[in-house]
Amino acid sequence: MSASGPEALRQSIIKQGGQPRTEPTWSLPGSQITALVTGRQTQGNLLILEQIMALNAGVPLHINHREDESFHLVEGTYLFEVGGTLKELGPGSHVFVPRGIAHRFQYVAEKPGKMLIICQPAGLESAFDELARIPEPVEPAKFAAVCQKYGVEVLGPPLPKR
Repeated sequence: MSASGPEALRQSIIKQGGQPRTEPTWSLPGSQITALVTGRQTQGNLLILEQIMALNAGVPLHINHREDESFHLVEGTYLFEVGGTLKELGPGSHVFVPRGIAHRFQYVAEKPGKMLIICQPAGLESAFDELARIPEPVEPAKFAAVCQKYGVEVLGPPLPKR
């Protein structure tokens, strides 16, 4: 018997490594983000992303007003600033940022870095759709305006390059 209504949208997801990916992918300056689990698959409850970053790529100081974010570092070295505290972190490190806390991060190693980002609830997919369409070089005011539409308040620049 097939489900109907809201339960029809809920589904199990199993992804085998080494298989071609069909999920949404966004290219941003110095970064590629791939959705592993989307809000559409979880009734808007959860978004799981894989982010690959290049040396000195980072995000501006910002606050997420709608979602909590969790970052699990898989490869490489990152600088994370959360609530005014700056830490250099490597593989196996985990950062949880509740909504309402200012944060930013930057990738600081030569080889590309990889991390998993978990957002709860989902919803940033639409922001990434728009951000990926901004032509480079990205104007900070345009970036901030798009973010604001999705409940992300940009407070300042990225961390200074090392």
